[in-house]
Amino acid sequence: MIGVMALIVVLAVMNGFREDLMKKILGVNSHLLILSYKGGIKDAEAIMEKALEADGVLSATPFIYSQVMI
Repeated sequence: MIGVMALIVVLAVMNGFREDLMKKILGVNSHLLILSYKGGIKDAEAIMEKALEADGVLSATPFIYSQVMI
């Protein structure tokens, strides 16, 4: 009986931790990335407009994704 109770408590804590972690990750990172493997997207404005037409899309922003040495 105590083992079952301990398992329920552990699962509840882990689920809460998972939800908190997902909120933190998605708060910093975007949910969707549209990438080009050829070194740039030529018509980013048109792609952003098309993305904004989708249900649930609140914003779209172009950015540069690259590796740098600090």
